[in-house]
Amino acid sequence: MKLTSTLNEVSERAKALIEDNLVADILMPGCPFDGLFKSNGEYLLRVLDGYRANGVDWVSVTVGLDHFPSIEKTTQIIASYRNIFNPNINPMTAERFALIRSVEEMEAAKATGKLAVNFNFQGSMPLLGNLDMVELYYSLGVGQMLLAYNDKNLVGDGCHERTDCGLSKFGLNLVAKMNQVGMIVDLTHTGERTTLEASEASTEPVIYSHSNPLALNEHGRNISDAQIKACAATGGVIGVNGVGAFMSKAGDNVSADIIIKQIDYIAELVGAEHVGFGLDYVDNIDYLNEIVTGHSTKFPADQGYHDVKFAGPDAIPHIVEGLLAKNYSDEQVKGILGGNFLRVCRQVWR
Repeated sequence: MKLTSTLNEVSERAKALIEDNLVADILMPGCPFDGLFKSNGEYLLRVLDGYRANGVDWVSVTVGLDHFPSIEKTTQIIASYRNIFNPNINPMTAERFALIRSVEEMEAAKATGKLAVNFNFQGSMPLLGNLDMVELYYSLGVGQMLLAYNDKNLVGDGCHERTDCGLSKFGLNLVAKMNQVGMIVDLTHTGERTTLEASEASTEPVIYSHSNPLALNEHGRNISDAQIKACAATGGVIGVNGVGAFMSKAGDNVSADIIIKQIDYIAELVGAEHVGFGLDYVDNIDYLNEIVTGHSTKFPADQGYHDVKFAGPDAIPHIVEGLLAKNYSDEQVKGILGGNFLRVCRQVWR
């Protein structure tokens, strides 16, 4: 499926806000899986071109998962992705994309009409308990890392674990190491107590890259008011998620309106300066179903993970239009589009 642009379907004011300001999606998943590596990143580039078509300037792509607790596997994935964006190896991609490691490089990419790309980890198991790996992965372009992914790991409990234990000694040291190196602490998919203790321990802003309010839908992946407030207290940002199962019980509504409800709730609770996008967009549903089936503890059968619906970047122009109709100011919309996450990056990245 090819993503089409919806920029011309909205008002000139909405279109101008998108074109004139940094637009970010802080979490694009799916790419670390072997089945998506065919044709030298064909899947990745097709989806990223869809982001470009809808005015997005920066996407953070997952290259490491708790599913693959292997330094060898993870470095192979990173090497493959770095090659895709290497102008000496793939000059055609260099015309459309720029692999970045700093805010300055991100802004330079936008100025030249390129989509900035960097990396994230969904879980800390690729470290294999070695804190020294944080610096290495950061140097390779990993700008943010989840502490856990649904299940318990060395750091603490995931959001679908049967217990709600707190941050381990290793987890406490990991947060300190990430702060020191400049890697953003991401609390999505992580158990509530672990996230609250990590928010308290971090000396830098923390984020939830792709999480929605629990108050709007009682799904295990969603986050409580206490988590939202603790994140905002650090100066952090919550990226609203476009997965239908996280937004409603039926899971079939991925409209701009229901995403705006997530934004409204967070903005009213802690302020619009703590909201962004982490759409969690996947368009290869068959392959995702295979992953879900193969990891039954990470994706409990009663949580609606099969055949899920996703809102993609083509929803962003309509979200902007909807926010303006609800009297969000231009400055608030600029922040939600990407300025809020940019603020965190300026503070945390070294």
